[in-house]
Amino acid sequence: MLKQLKSFEALVIFFLYLLPVLLWSWFGFSQMSLASHWTLFSMGLILSAFSGLALWMLTSNKKPAPAPVITPPPEPIKEYVPNPINEQLQKEKEMLEAQIEKLKEKLSQTKTDSDTLESLERTLAAKEKEIETLTKKAGELELKVGELEYEIKALIDFNQEAERQEPIALTEQDAGRILRKWIDAASALNDSELQAQEQLSRLMQGEPSALIFLYRRDQERLISSNSHTLTLFNLTPEQFAEKFHTFIPKDSLEWHTALNHLSDTKWSGLDLKDAKAIMGQIPKGPLRGTLLGVAF
Repeated sequence: MLKQLKSFEALVIFFLYLLPVLLWSWFGFSQMSLASHWTLFSMGLILSAFSGLALWMLTSNKKPAPAPVITPPPEPIKEYVPNPINEQLQKEKEMLEAQIEKLKEKLSQTKTDSDTLESLERTLAAKEKEIETLTKKAGELELKVGELEYEIKALIDFNQEAERQEPIALTEQDAGRILRKWIDAASALNDSELQAQEQLSRLMQGEPSALIFLYRRDQERLISSNSHTLTLFNLTPEQFAEKFHTFIPKDSLEWHTALNHLSDTKWSGLDLKDAKAIMGQIPKGPLRGTLLGVAF
């Protein structure tokens, strides 16, 4: 801005002082004598130079006025004047904010209910699976109970038939018939080995005609017998089991011969002091390989 102002002042000096002097000098050369013309030209040039120098000094020392800073007047504080429209808008805003808060609470409750519902659905699915498993097991148990009821009925009938028989002096043929009956009964059992052994021991107590005993070859001991041990040997079943190998030593030739002769289809006979006995091997079922004997 300052540079433009100085250029403008130089143009003013040129056109207002120098240019008139030049025009005047030209006019003097053309109209006046040479001596008068140079005198007039010199005076005009000197005056113009002094005037231009004075004007230049005045304008060069003058500083441009700074640009005025316009400060906007402070806005007057508007006094709040209640407006029915503003009050209505404020009420509607508050109502909307209250509705938003209620919606947020409902959303939070809905999320909680959704989580609870998912948990209940998982629990219900687990319970349904558990019920399905229990129902399947119940069906299997019901089938098992039916089979056991049939077996118990058959064994009861068998026991009742045995009880109706009168005690008689047995022959070897009678003993063989009884042995066959009990081997068939033992082969028909389908429980676990221990349960079958206990069940057969209970049933043996109902045999009225002869002493029945069970012998485990792998354990080399008599494991069960009925109460006819008292009739033949005056011993309880427990005492007879303990003293069995005093009647026939397990290292005797007769005992080993009887064991070697046994198979699923062959029986062996042996002497038990004052009594005789025949033994057979249970061919199938949970007691397969166990020896069953009849003493008479």
